[in-house]
Amino acid sequence: QAVLDFERGINVTPTDTPTPILVFAYPGTPVRLGSQGDAVKLVQAAVGATVDGDFGAATDRRVRDWQSRNGLLADGVVGPVTWKRMFG
Repeated sequence: QAVLDFERGINVTPTDTPTPILVFAYPGTPVRLGSQGDAVKLVQAAVGATVDGDFGAATDRRVRDWQSRNGLLADGVVGPVTWKRMFG
């Protein structure tokens, strides 16, 4: 409705605008201990780990905790199922 009002020239306040949902595509390979790069940074941000792009022991613990809290197998591997739960 907010988009239609905007297109019609009706005043729309920022609170009327829906918040965008960010969806990140699965990188194609599991993200796990030893992985590096941007996909690791996304995972680290999602689980509250230090964001440095290096999937080390601390990130592994955070991922396992996150998986456990979200009803997933807590194996520390961010495969398609965990990724979808994290990022939609």
